[in-house]
Amino acid sequence: MDIDSLWENFGRVSDAIKAARTVLDALKPDEMPAQPFMAIVTQTADAQVQLAELRLSIDAMQRELQANADIDARKQNYVPVKTEVGALVYRLKPDADTGEPEHDVCPKCFEENRIRALQPTGTIYRECHTCESKYQYEERHFVW
Repeated sequence: MDIDSLWENFGRVSDAIKAARTVLDALKPDEMPAQPFMAIVTQTADAQVQLAELRLSIDAMQRELQANADIDARKQNYVPVKTEVGALVYRLKPDADTGEPEHDVCPKCFEENRIRALQPTGTIYRECHTCESKYQYEERHFVW
């Protein structure tokens, strides 16, 4: 369900609760049979539960949208580059004002909206500690 549908449902449930409250306020419980009165009370309570669930869903979707906007903004600070041997990685732009030191990030994680710095392994590779991908940075030199 998208956020527009949630807001539409939220409005319907909210209107239903207001209508039920208007009816309840107009009725005097001691003047009406107990069964219909309890049905109205139950329906109002159900509508309030639905309203609370919709509010939670809307809040969760708004947090997710904000998180996506935040990661998209962070991703703008990186540019794709090729290593000496042609492996594609993402590098922090030199003019990026992030306060972070120069570093490369894992392209696999980058495409999955995670920014994970590649770590040196002591060899010609750098590794992502999140997805365990390795990227070659230098030519392999054999000593015979």
